[in-house]
Amino acid sequence: SPVVLIPVVGNQDSIAAQKQVERVFCDSYMWQLGKATRANMSTPQHDRRKYERHAVELDALVEAVSKEGGTIKRGGTLVDISKGGACIALEQMLHPGTEAVIQIVTRGTTIIEAAEVRSVRYDGDRARDTGRGHLVGFRLIQDPPSREVAELVERVRRTSIA
Repeated sequence: SPVVLIPVVGNQDSIAAQKQVERVFCDSYMWQLGKATRANMSTPQHDRRKYERHAVELDALVEAVSKEGGTIKRGGTLVDISKGGACIALEQMLHPGTEAVIQIVTRGTTIIEAAEVRSVRYDGDRARDTGRGHLVGFRLIQDPPSREVAELVERVRRTSIA
């Protein structure tokens, strides 16, 4: 529905009341807009992922660049992986946009990839069970993926459908 702007007239009390109504209307409108956007993005046709994700559980190490320019190292658990990204459970969150290097340990080999934090969500059950409740979604910088990532994804895919 179109947004109607009403000119503000009257005494100070009526102007304040009118501005309060406009704020409530604006907040409600933005909430509804956000709700609709979230609903639309949760449908398969709006899934922005380029590659299918596969559940896995492997050790991972994340080395991120801090705002101060230093590095932060965190051990974690790789929760899922695709040719374009990975989700790693960490004890502490990292902010979206943070650049990092992730290391995935598999079969005696370590895969090292540059990545960027795209999303973070908190899983209270995982935090209680493992201490690693921050699920950090990474976008792998290299696209198409490296040979090592492609091979790991294929191995995980084959074992998950067996």
